[in-house]
Amino acid sequence: MDLRGELRNAGLKDKDLAEKLNVSKSTVSAWVNGKQRPSWDNLEKIAEILGLKLKVEFVDPNENDNFKGVLDSSILEIFSNGKKLCSIEVKKD
Repeated sequence: MDLRGELRNAGLKDKDLAEKLNVSKSTVSAWVNGKQRPSWDNLEKIAEILGLKLKVEFVDPNENDNFKGVLDSSILEIFSNGKKLCSIEVKKD
């Protein structure tokens, strides 16, 4: 997900999202710039605010080939000990 673009599409700025989520503007800026990732709770709230739908897909860590060429910035990957456990895809309604 391009958070900056989605905020722009919704007519919101970093500070607007920060106020809606009760977090600092610097926290939202870190999310936008890819320096941090929002918590699951905040990710759900962001999706609701921006009119996005969350899709969670669990994968077998031994079959990483399923995602070759598919991963992009709209997918949040979760790893454990270097193995992918799941990815979270954010899509428009």
